[in-house]
Amino acid sequence: MWCSWVCKPSADRKSWFFNAMRLSHPAAHANRQQGFTLLEMIVVLLLVGMISAMLMQGFIYVAGIFNSVERRQQYWQQQTLQRAWLQESVRSLTNGVDGPLAEGLFFNGDEQGFTGLALHGLSYAGGVGRPTRIQWQLQADEQRGLLLSYREIKLHQAGARPEDNPWYTVARWPEGQGRFRYFSQGSWYERFSGRPLADQDNPVLPELIVLDIEAGPRSMAIWVSTAASSSAYEAPYVSSGTL
Repeated sequence: MWCSWVCKPSADRKSWFFNAMRLSHPAAHANRQQGFTLLEMIVVLLLVGMISAMLMQGFIYVAGIFNSVERRQQYWQQQTLQRAWLQESVRSLTNGVDGPLAEGLFFNGDEQGFTGLALHGLSYAGGVGRPTRIQWQLQADEQRGLLLSYREIKLHQAGARPEDNPWYTVARWPEGQGRFRYFSQGSWYERFSGRPLADQDNPVLPELIVLDIEAGPRSMAIWVSTAASSSAYEAPYVSSGTL
């Protein structure tokens, strides 16, 4: 047996030696066959990293689209609400009401805003309406931009007071210009006064009020027709006779 191993060529002796070593350590050989090499682990990590990067880019893209759509939806909701407030306020304008408190209160408007007598203000919460004076005004603020403001003044007040009649900002444009316009009897006016003139049947309310805002992509135009009669107010006739 010793001769048979010694007499073998060197190549056969090496093969016999490695076979003997492998048979003498079967557990180590099995572990070596079941594990991953360093190169295989690097390839797997690279693939996982590439897939994660692509998934993250897709998530960021979808999140950006969602935020953009949400901002646009909020903007259109705000614009719809702003239009509704102005429309409701203009349509509540009236050419007059009974009682001494409303005497001398007439519609007056220019490019910066208007003041008028309304059957109710935006603070009206239902029930019996209470006539009030309303004011809409465009105000330019150096820090906040162009502001559309609103306030109410009760009839029994002699004048507006900041503590009792604060301005409420209804809309804001960081940059832009705006103006009000008034349509009456086929013509447009930059100023409109509803004060009745002696011996003249002049309108005391415009037929249409328009707000134009030039603010780039946020430009808008709101057209609102008045619902009340544009003629001078006439108190109901009360007979002093008896039945």
